Amino acid sequence: MNPLQKLKAQRPWIEIIDDERDCPFGDNGFIVTLRKEYSFALDPDCGIRGFDTFAELKKGTSKKAVCSI
Repeated sequence: MNPLQKLKAQRPWIEIIDDERDCPFGDNGFIVTLRKEYSFALDPDCGIRGFDTFAELKKGTSKKAVCSI
């Protein structure tokens, strides 16, 4: 199991982690989509967020960074 799969398995509020680091276009980071009953605590109306690094992804999808709606 790779680190992204492991993180997703440990955080049931994550629906999708899209790894775009190898994409030739865009910011080349990660796009996270939360399950529909969750949002990001910093933006309660938002369930999709981009992260530049894996460390930011881990911090930004922690239990403290996500809330149920």
